Amino acid sequence: MNHFDSPHRADRAFAELVAKAEADPSVLGLFLHGSRAFEGMATARSDYDVAVITDDSEQGRRWQGEKSKELDWGPIVLAAYRSRVLDGSRWPDGAERWPDTERYIFAHTRVLIDRLDGQLTEIVREAATFPARSRDRLPTMLDVY
Repeated sequence: MNHFDSPHRADRAFAELVAKAEADPSVLGLFLHGSRAFEGMATARSDYDVAVITDDSEQGRRWQGEKSKELDWGPIVLAAYRSRVLDGSRWPDGAERWPDTERYIFAHTRVLIDRLDGQLTEIVREAATFPARSRDRLPTMLDVY
């Protein structure tokens, strides 16, 4: 196999994941992020980075992620996703819930499925903004750029 086969396999694998998510009512949201979501950044070797947001049903908890050359995706239950992205700034062990430096990812996230009448899209939009507590750290965080 040469490396030119991979983009077609990646496209097929991504299309299969989207179709599976669309057919499963336990999937509440599907987000594309990474280079495939950033206009002009994907290359022939880019994988698809996807988040699958599920409900807390038995069916939703059956989703298992994958990390391959074609797909890098994982499931997360809606309540856990909401908590990780929006609620507070720290986990009980002191680690940041969602590091402010990674909010840039959300600015380019494409919401492919939102079965909550725009609520998931709003979560992504809010996660892309810097909360007031972080604004004073912006110059330091962006210094490397």
